[in-house]
Amino acid sequence: MSLSSFLNQSDVRARFKQEFPKPNLRTNHQLLAPPLAQNYSQVGTAFDYLMRFFLKSLNPQAIERNWVAENSLSLLSAQGFHHLAEQANLIITQARTHYAEFLRTQELSSDLIKSALLLAKLDPFSRRGKIDSNLSCIDERDVEDLRSLMALVDANLFRTTGGVCLNPTLGEASFLVGGADADLVVDDLILEIKTLRNLKLERDDFNQLIGYYCLSKIGSLNGDGVDRELRKI
Repeated sequence: MSLSSFLNQSDVRARFKQEFPKPNLRTNHQLLAPPLAQNYSQVGTAFDYLMRFFLKSLNPQAIERNWVAENSLSLLSAQGFHHLAEQANLIITQARTHYAEFLRTQELSSDLIKSALLLAKLDPFSRRGKIDSNLSCIDERDVEDLRSLMALVDANLFRTTGGVCLNPTLGEASFLVGGADADLVVDDLILEIKTLRNLKLERDDFNQLIGYYCLSKIGSLNGDGVDRELRKI
C-alpha cells in the first residue's frame, strides 16, 4: 500500500470529503508552457528533480535525502536485471556529476535536464517495480519542455533563510501507509508540484496534500525528530 492507495479507500475518501472541503481554484489562466511531446508522467517527475536541484542552489541549507531513483540499483540487481542495473548506476553517477556542476555554476545545462529525465525513468521501478526497457533513450522534445517549465520558476518565491526539506519522508508515519514522500517543504509550507495541461485542483491531489499534513502531525520530516510544524499547503 501507499499513501495514494490508502486515500483511495472508499471510507477514507468519504471521511476526507466530509472533514476537508476542497477550496475553489480560478481556472482562467493561460497554458504557459505548451508541451511539445506527450511523455507527461516522465517530464513531471523530471521537473520534480530539477526543482529540488534548483532549491538546493537557492538554499544551501536545504536538507536532502537519497534520490528515489537510487533505490532502483539494489532492486534491479536483486531481481537479476544486471544489465539494467549497470545502466542505472551510470545514470546516477552522471547525474551526481551534473548536479554538482549545477550547484557550482547555477547554469541549467542540457546534460542536467537529460539526467533528470533518466532519473525519472528509474523512479517507477523503485515505487512500483516497473522499468522502461529503453532506459537510456531521451526525447529531445522533453528536454525543451523541461527548459520551458524551468524558465517559468520565480526564484523569489522559494528563497529563504529558514528550513527547506527536499523530497522529505515523514518518519514512522510514512510506514503507516506503506510509504509517503512529499515533494518539498519550505519553512512551514508543504508543496506538491503538478505539471498539468488544465489548471484544476482535483480532489485526489488535495487529499494527497492533506494526507501529508496529517502524517506530519504523527511523524517528523525525514524522520529526524526535528519539530517543524506545517501551517500551509
